[in-house]
Amino acid sequence: YIMSKKNYDVTLVDTDSSRLEYISRKMDIATRNSTGTDWQLLEELLEIGPSLLIALTNSDETNLVICSLAKNLGYTQTMARLRGEQYFNQSRLDFNKLFYADHFIAPEALVAHDIFNCMALEESLHVKSFANGSVCMRTIRIPSGWDKGHVKLSNLDLPEGVMLGLIKRNDKDVIFPHGTDSIIA
Repeated sequence: YIMSKKNYDVTLVDTDSSRLEYISRKMDIATRNSTGTDWQLLEELLEIGPSLLIALTNSDETNLVICSLAKNLGYTQTMARLRGEQYFNQSRLDFNKLFYADHFIAPEALVAHDIFNCMALEESLHVKSFANGSVCMRTIRIPSGWDKGHVKLSNLDLPEGVMLGLIKRNDKDVIFPHGTDSIIA
């Protein structure tokens, strides 16, 4: 819907003809009644010159096959919606390369991550995740009741894996912290 509103040419492929009919009446998009694994249809659509193929079925495996077919037919960019966590663990296999998918999206995981950030990190002013969620950067305001302003960072007992990257004071002074600096309210 959003891509159609932003004047992108969108072609929706689905096996449900009534859904396609409803969508074509409501939105300015082309529709095709077929499956995404129909390589002949993918080849036909390639003539339009799509910049991106997004596979969004309810099956991870089908989405990966669609990306593989599309990439082998000559599509420049592919994206697969995935739910299974096993596809994000690339310690042994690189599923992006294996299935020719340029991007993976996991909407449920993104929603769960945002809910976690809202609940567990509510004191944070800003939260940003990097490296597939393995690094989390938080901006926090030190409360006025902070009683360790006299303790040097090198002596402060921070949780394992926590690093301070920047201290900002008085909305002007920016400090790249060292062991001799301290955190004040």
